[in-house]
Amino acid sequence: MTRITAILLIIVTLGIAAPLQAQSDSQPPYLYYYSRLLGGLIIERADGTDSRQIAADIIPPNMSGLAGPGWSPSGKYFVASGVDLGDYNPSIQGTYLIDTQGHRVIDNFDRNITAYQMEWSPTGEDWLLVTGVRGRGKGGLGDEPFGFWLVDVKAKTIAAEYVGNFYVQPNESTPIIWETQLKQIRFYIAPEAFSRGQYFLITIKFDGTVLKQPTTRAEFEANYIDPSGQIDDSGHENEISEGHAVSPSGRYEVSGKYPTLLHELKTGLSVELPTHTQGTVCRSYDWSADERYIITLDGTTRAGGSCGWAVVGVTDQNAALWRELGGCLWGSPCVGWLPPQVHIADVPSGQPKPIQLDPINYESAEMVLGWDVTPIYRLRCDDDGFKIVTIQKPDEVLFHLQSDQYCPYSSNDSFADVGLPINFAYDPHNKLLATYLGNEQPVSIWSMQKDIGQRILKLNTYGYELQFTADRKYLRARNVNGWKIYSVADILAAASTPK
Repeated sequence: MTRITAILLIIVTLGIAAPLQAQSDSQPPYLYYYSRLLGGLIIERADGTDSRQIAADIIPPNMSGLAGPGWSPSGKYFVASGVDLGDYNPSIQGTYLIDTQGHRVIDNFDRNITAYQMEWSPTGEDWLLVTGVRGRGKGGLGDEPFGFWLVDVKAKTIAAEYVGNFYVQPNESTPIIWETQLKQIRFYIAPEAFSRGQYFLITIKFDGTVLKQPTTRAEFEANYIDPSGQIDDSGHENEISEGHAVSPSGRYEVSGKYPTLLHELKTGLSVELPTHTQGTVCRSYDWSADERYIITLDGTTRAGGSCGWAVVGVTDQNAALWRELGGCLWGSPCVGWLPPQVHIADVPSGQPKPIQLDPINYESAEMVLGWDVTPIYRLRCDDDGFKIVTIQKPDEVLFHLQSDQYCPYSSNDSFADVGLPINFAYDPHNKLLATYLGNEQPVSIWSMQKDIGQRILKLNTYGYELQFTADRKYLRARNVNGWKIYSVADILAAASTPK
């Protein structure tokens, strides 16, 4: 099989009906997403062309996703906090304020602030209100007092700062009242309101003046919105779990999970959408402005019934396009169609191929939620790097792997002495080693020289099974719902491309 184009789109058999609508000659729209695999934001067309990555040195990889207001009213800036879902409780991993070139906007501001809430001015100016603590928080309130920072992002200055001698839980403050014509914002707080009964009106003026005035419970409650009634980070938990959605115009409807059908309601025609290789239960959809393309989010149910992080993909209304972009939280600012106020000319120039390597094919298979067989290989961490050994002969090292990353397990783990279970496949002809650890890390590709490996690439896939084909042309990686198939030539080309 040869790769005819930069990306060979996955063609799905449409056994239900003919295509819903002929594709127009216009280019696919731009989308953006946080790259859990590579870090930063990737901005590209839906089919992966004109692809570019920004802020990879600022927004790190491997987080569950991003939370926050995202793009500014002018489209010249982006802000979000990193989030790690953890086993049960989310934690904040950093705050990132960048411009469209991927540069940090204000040095030593977002590096030193753990933002619990951020909000752009709703009246069109690039004013940003940040609420949080100094230092690196862990998701809960520490010893640091709460602060409020009003940022004039266009001027790259902190216009006003107020740090109080109190803590504000989400149920102890009201929404922000933006009064930009008066050059101020207002909100009410009730720190420890249920135990101390204190209520205050906070006014932060654009000239830096901050007023804290006592107020009444009635005034506080008149502006208060119970956060327990707010939509959570999934945006629409019930719709996600049901897997049902209708496009904004009402023209298209999506229903079902296995299979998932896209119906055009005006004609009655339907197509079957491809199934994510990792998602199993929860589903959500985001249509492009012309409804020709759909960002899809699939995920699994976590303990307690909520939806865990999502597998992000993109398809079109004919199901002829199918790409998986990685994992993230549900919806914006993790992923979305590039807002109209963001001018692509302001972003660094792109390249024809996607920054993140796409597979060339996908084969569906029966669902699996882990390795089918007990792994017989282990990854051990030593002072001079990682070693792959067998359980039967742990002192015989099969491969040495050199990496600047920390050991993926701690000395306190029960398997610390024997190492972490690992899958691998080796291609001696091209001296390529593919490895997968069973803790939701992506498949890594190593270049082996004299049994010492250097990591050259990460793939957006799991590897419950890994196989190099006998003709040495392809790498097959088993995911939850099927196999992703990568071209070895593409792997070698991507590994040699300067990053």
